[in-house]
Amino acid sequence: MSRSILGSFRKGLGLASARQTKPSEPTGPSSGGEKHPAELIPLCLVEMWERFSFYLMIGLLPQYLLASPTKGGRGMSLEEVATILGTYTALVYFTPFIGGIIADRLTGYRKAVVIGAIVMCAGQVSLAFGMLYLGLGLLIVGNGLFKPTISTMLGRLYPVGSNLKDAGFNNFYFGINVGGFACNFVAAIVRNKYGWGWAFASAAIGLAIGLVTFLLIYKRLGRAEIIVNKEGKKADNSDIRPLWNKVLPATIAFGVIGYLLGGIDGAFYAGCTPVVIFYIRLWTKAVPEEKGQIGALLTLTALLVPFWMVFNLNNTVFSSWAKDNTNREVPDSTISVLKEVNLLEDAPVDYFFNADPDRPRPDKTWLKVTAGTEEEVEAIKKTYAKLLDETSYLEAGPIPVTQEEFDKVYEKSNGQTLKPGEALPAANPELFQSINPGFVMLLTPLFALIWGMLRMRKKEPSTMNKMSLGMIFASVCWIVMLLAVYNTNNGTDKASAIWLIGATLWITMGELCLSPIGLSLVNKMAPARLGAMMMGGWFLSSAIGNKISGTVGGPLWANVPRNYFFIGLMILMLIFAFIIWKVTPQLEKFMPKQDDTPEAVKEASAAT
Repeated sequence: MSRSILGSFRKGLGLASARQTKPSEPTGPSSGGEKHPAELIPLCLVEMWERFSFYLMIGLLPQYLLASPTKGGRGMSLEEVATILGTYTALVYFTPFIGGIIADRLTGYRKAVVIGAIVMCAGQVSLAFGMLYLGLGLLIVGNGLFKPTISTMLGRLYPVGSNLKDAGFNNFYFGINVGGFACNFVAAIVRNKYGWGWAFASAAIGLAIGLVTFLLIYKRLGRAEIIVNKEGKKADNSDIRPLWNKVLPATIAFGVIGYLLGGIDGAFYAGCTPVVIFYIRLWTKAVPEEKGQIGALLTLTALLVPFWMVFNLNNTVFSSWAKDNTNREVPDSTISVLKEVNLLEDAPVDYFFNADPDRPRPDKTWLKVTAGTEEEVEAIKKTYAKLLDETSYLEAGPIPVTQEEFDKVYEKSNGQTLKPGEALPAANPELFQSINPGFVMLLTPLFALIWGMLRMRKKEPSTMNKMSLGMIFASVCWIVMLLAVYNTNNGTDKASAIWLIGATLWITMGELCLSPIGLSLVNKMAPARLGAMMMGGWFLSSAIGNKISGTVGGPLWANVPRNYFFIGLMILMLIFAFIIWKVTPQLEKFMPKQDDTPEAVKEASAAT
């Protein structure tokens, strides 16, 4: 029995042939057994460090923007933060469309990765020096070149019809989440000890390590640039019309008009219109042997927009819930250890607004009510934050607050207070961003075991059915959050961290049924000459979903009762789970089956 389970696990991860190929070895079924390419592990490390950088910044940014000026932050409302994050993440997933075409036609994949990494490093350094919008802009541009090309290269390292490609992308996705898990601990430690600037600088350092790793295997990745068509010859992509002659000017023009009519949101949605039209025209004008594949991929990416919309709420709604609605205090027995490694912060004033009555409040003499205009109060708080950077909490003196903030601190208190100058230690809210990648690392082997066992029994769900199942898992996430709302009197009390952990568990299971499988599917289905471009289309669905999340997430979260908010998300996921299940038979006609490629193509693929 144990051997059977082990065999299922190995098959789920694609480890039936554990030996890796050397760069010069032929690969593929026709070469006497499948093997993972030797470049798989280095590429996983490159992506791990890039995602370390990205998720460190994305976990830190909402906390930085939401934090009071007395804590060195920007003091923005959740609605403002949702708009910034929604726009940023949308453009991060939008620009791979442009970067994919540039990589396909101009630079090649390797140069695109190097240029993208250098530009992103500059963006992280800009954030470290407080240049918010310049930093985000550079990250958007650099990511556009990096994101679609490195995923396409990984797929190209496997032969056409490979049975190991799904497993390779599972390992790749695992590497992504190692970086995503570790980064938030680094962010918390560095922020607590050295401040926001050095925490953002840590992201630049991680990205630089990833770039060096990539340069070490740069020459070996040359074979990933070779594109082979169905006849075993180098594919011709000369009929792809130049980006700057067709799509880019229209995107810029529509974006400007959209901005004038509807601000940032209008600019994004209007700018997406020419791109969507481009993909539709790509499908309508495709040759017959490519038309079905392109159409199926475009349909699938459109159907996944709602999932990316709700998944991105992890950066806004979950961040807000962790900061404001979650009990972040830790047992007394662990305080000294966690303080030693700088994983605890001094609970800010707003932490006490909905704290339990028994929770000791700051001493009233340690809160200094500050009057004046809103701008004057903010200036005073920023001065206090700079003082905290230069001296200790005790030496900085009483915390400036408004009268409204002062009243909210003691509204539910039973009278217990801390000593003057004493702070309540609490876990950094950005640490909760590590729950999702942590679950990915834990669950990836489990999912591999389950899929492997079902495959041995010929009962493994199809790719489309797995995606429908992912939507159902995501709906359960919002049921958990709905229960948390009722447990906390509609968010007016603090909740146990177990609710947020449980909700993240379910949406992570949904992610594992969608994201790594989708990356592999695009690689297998996309015509060879359009590899990076179609990968850009996959990320475009994430872009639109992320932007919708920012557009509606912040305002709805601020104005709609929590219970209705989560019920709506649950129903949305169930509706699209049903739609995907219904269209599965039509889309699966165009999806490749494992190891069903003609021998001539296998041999041509092996020769590359």
